[in-house]
Amino acid sequence: IDDTLGQVAQHKVKGLEEYRLLDNPSFVKLQDGTIACVSNVRLYGEGLTDDRHIAIMRFDTIGELLWKKIVNKSAYGNKNQYNTDIAQLAGGNIIFNGAGFVEFGNATYKQDIYPNYIQCINVKGDSLWQNTFSEDTTRKRIVVLQPLENGDILGGGYGFGLNWETLESTPYKGWLFCLSSDGKLKWERFYKNPKNLDEGVNIFRKLVICDDGGILVGTEGS
Repeated sequence: IDDTLGQVAQHKVKGLEEYRLLDNPSFVKLQDGTIACVSNVRLYGEGLTDDRHIAIMRFDTIGELLWKKIVNKSAYGNKNQYNTDIAQLAGGNIIFNGAGFVEFGNATYKQDIYPNYIQCINVKGDSLWQNTFSEDTTRKRIVVLQPLENGDILGGGYGFGLNWETLESTPYKGWLFCLSSDGKLKWERFYKNPKNLDEGVNIFRKLVICDDGGILVGTEGS
């Protein structure tokens, strides 16, 4: 794992030379001992633009690349500016998150939005399902994924409202959600900062399932 991390940090992953890896890649050790990684990437030669893609990679136990897939070429475009996380479900399939791209606005002002999604693939990299979260009233950003023993998927991050007339955003709220094993939303909750209800800043970055079934949440905020 250390060797793989070193290669990624130097942008020298064998078999992925045509891409530059961006931000902080996320890793998970799979049940067979191999390693899966998801990262934002950009093609060399695209220039200093925001055009980004998502790469999912699988390495063997000595860090050799087994396969790679560029997976976010969808109707939402190829931009991605948000954290990626990756996890393996009990049945062996792999989940990761990313974001697409949509531009909206009015005649005088335009703004980009990035509908976040979770995608499930098998260990060969074949896509099984994708769930994209609507941004009709609340803009949502996925930060962390945590599979549960019953097959469900717990996720966390943050959400914030958006005034579609002025395009002004309201403060962040912590966001928890739960999906079934086939990607369907079972429930979601938003949480304001209890010490400052007016601002309500919270970003959920770590989820730990406790012995009593509760959820311990690590947050960032003010």
